[in-house]
Amino acid sequence: MSNIKKLNCPFKRYEGDHEWFQQKNEKLTHELKAYYKEITPLVGRDGWYYQGGKCWYEFEGKAYSARAKDFIYSMKILDSGEHSIAEYNALKQLDRLNSRLLTKDQQEFLFYYNQHLYFKKMKAKTLVNIKNMKSRLGSK
Repeated sequence: MSNIKKLNCPFKRYEGDHEWFQQKNEKLTHELKAYYKEITPLVGRDGWYYQGGKCWYEFEGKAYSARAKDFIYSMKILDSGEHSIAEYNALKQLDRLNSRLLTKDQQEFLFYYNQHLYFKKMKAKTLVNIKNMKSRLGSK
């Protein structure tokens, strides 16, 4: 099991007695069976795994095959977020002057960092929307 890369499992069960939670959980169970091929679990913990070109999810003791390119895409976005905004802005300026000045890796970095910024912005908007909704409902 060496060189296994792991991200958080994208699946989540909702806890509670509310009918909405039960409907969401039933839908998740249906989607796992309908869209993913069940395979033998390798690690035994919930997660999204990648090793040697193979990718899979492990969730609630079961494993499902997944597309490796989705894992790689997500990993590159997370990796790009480790760099500073100053580095991104400097490369962006060079790209505006002459895109041929950048290496392929630098151009790829600009693409994935831009995706990282987009998802960061969407997360912030979602949190603001949740806060506003809670204040309208009278809870804190």
